Amino acid sequence: MSSLIRKVITSKANVLALITLGIFSIITVSAVNDLGFYGNAAIDYILTNHEELGDLEIPSSWETEFIPSENGAFIKQYTGDGWTVKFTYPIHDFIYTVEVEYTGKVSFHWEGAIEYDGNVVETIFTVL
Repeated sequence: MSSLIRKVITSKANVLALITLGIFSIITVSAVNDLGFYGNAAIDYILTNHEELGDLEIPSSWETEFIPSENGAFIKQYTGDGWTVKFTYPIHDFIYTVEVEYTGKVSFHWEGAIEYDGNVVETIFTVL
């Protein structure tokens, strides 16, 4: 990726503009130490409400990607140590659709939504 495009990506709006223009298909942004407010809300909900998962460890670092979608939604995916956390939300909506998968000592798939205030609504939970 050119340094010009790398400098332009400073906000969700800039990434969306570049995706809309078709400049890239997937951008690996960086490693981060935290999933932020919404990601932490999803992980906290899962681990608090599903004791069968035991004491799964959360990665200390996550690889982050922005992935364009066909329907104009914005997708941000975090991966690390067997975890995949994918946020999907339309450009003008404040409700995140979240998918979480973990492959490890207790593998599972979880789907839900997180509202702008951090309220988590679970729709699917399956131990694999």
